[in-house]
Amino acid sequence: VLVEPGKSLLLLPPAEPGGPLSATIGVGKPIGAAARLTTPGAGTETYFGGAVTSRHCLPFDLDPARWRAQALIQNGFPTATIAGWTRYDGAGKTLSEGRVTIPPDGVATLATDLGGGPGALCLAADGPIAAALVARSSPGLLVVQGAPATEARVAIPDRHTTLGHFGERHAIIHNPSNSEMAYLTLDRAGFPKGQPVPIVPHGTWSYAVSDGSATLTPQQPVMVSIRETIGIHAAAVTPEGTAATSLIVPTIDIGRDGYAVSQIELANAEAEPVQATLNLTDGAGRTLWGDKIWVEAEGTASKPFWYRGDDSRFLTIAARTPLTATLLQREIRTGRPVHGLGLSLALLPGWAAGGYGGVLATVAALAALVALALYELLRRIGLDARAAL
Repeated sequence: VLVEPGKSLLLLPPAEPGGPLSATIGVGKPIGAAARLTTPGAGTETYFGGAVTSRHCLPFDLDPARWRAQALIQNGFPTATIAGWTRYDGAGKTLSEGRVTIPPDGVATLATDLGGGPGALCLAADGPIAAALVARSSPGLLVVQGAPATEARVAIPDRHTTLGHFGERHAIIHNPSNSEMAYLTLDRAGFPKGQPVPIVPHGTWSYAVSDGSATLTPQQPVMVSIRETIGIHAAAVTPEGTAATSLIVPTIDIGRDGYAVSQIELANAEAEPVQATLNLTDGAGRTLWGDKIWVEAEGTASKPFWYRGDDSRFLTIAARTPLTATLLQREIRTGRPVHGLGLSLALLPGWAAGGYGGVLATVAALAALVALALYELLRRIGLDARAAL
């Protein structure tokens, strides 16, 4: 297939695949390739192609009462590959282990026990593989990708209320070493800098960073996953540790009947501020939304935005000095809570009793009942009386 300059191509899967799908892409120059996964009743997730290596560790911290998870292991070679797997708890203790055979150019699935706290699933194969952990709920869809261990600093900006109140953000860090301790320092707003955090071999540490910004600086290679929860919705983000002056981030497809509330987070590790130019493009390379953001020296910036469009594909970011980027999105679909005819029938008694004035009185009564119900709901989820009012 041919992808023209500045444009993108969408490859649709078969209507009835009959099992897990995978894709292997060979190209003569650098491109961005992403998969868009949609599960009815669970949600939509978009993620880049995974790193190909013989070892993977997938850290997670999910409630087993809500989430069900399975690992997808891809073999991009024409011969079968055998992978050994080990499930660790947060303290690095082995809970279970086994072996799985991945068919040539195929995918193997592995049901994963989430346990009762942070942990990791580690894979070791006799050839290069790609791996991801897919977790489903109702609703809820997470894709935790296998990524190389890194010593790069991870900056986590403040959460923006555009994506919803009462959410939480967790940083989940795994030490992939079989024998060596890993150490990192935690800097968070409002607390002393340089808080040391040790992680035992194959241990997993989960830290809630819901309030304020934070920076994680590893001294040894670790694997990092960020989980963002907003109400009953959730997203998993694998921070990209390699900064670049030109970045491409895939976006969710919202169709014609909805819109996406989004938040782009940029991190600048350089000693001087830089301006970044953002453009959301469709498949033909047309700009759907654009803006410019200043990122402070050795700082982070967070920009909320929203858009509509049935052909959104990628967000491109360009800057004079290297940046790293994370995109969080929440799909919003709107609909009428009641049918127009039903509302008209509800107003008939008011019209019969007092004509137009009776209709206004009926509308006022309905509005008062809705306001009372909303107030009671806000009080029930923890707001004080003044904020709820």
